[in-house]
Amino acid sequence: MVITHSSPAKGRDAQSGNLLNMLRRVVLIPAIVFTLPCSALEVVVPDDFASIATALNAVTGTLNATVTVRPGTYQEPVSLPDNVLLRGEETARTFLTTTVTAPAITATGTQNSRISNFTFIGSGGHPAIWITAGSNLSISNNVFSLGNSDTA
Repeated sequence: MVITHSSPAKGRDAQSGNLLNMLRRVVLIPAIVFTLPCSALEVVVPDDFASIATALNAVTGTLNATVTVRPGTYQEPVSLPDNVLLRGEETARTFLTTTVTAPAITATGTQNSRISNFTFIGSGGHPAIWITAGSNLSISNNVFSLGNSDTA
């Protein structure tokens, strides 16, 4: 006895294959939707936090956080954490000054962070930004107004 497959069976197999492909799509779509990244954390100094250091401490450990600093003069040493965009709202009116004991920003082993849109003002022999221990940073759109004994 020889058994042969007729066209209707092939049609059913094709329909089963199409159904299986359709189910795969239905199962994959929710997986894709649930793996999309959430919007990054954004905080503003002084609206959300009184100081840059406090804002940076609050976003430490958050992937792709942004700390925006409103215009003003800020004289506080800060440590830059990983994965943060630290940006001034207006380069010409957002000033970070070094102190007599420390740079304005210290980056020790900091990875994937950015510093932009500030005017750095020197005040006593310290660099505006101190980068050590293999840090990977982007520093752009800043102005450095430093004295004879200061460095960028």
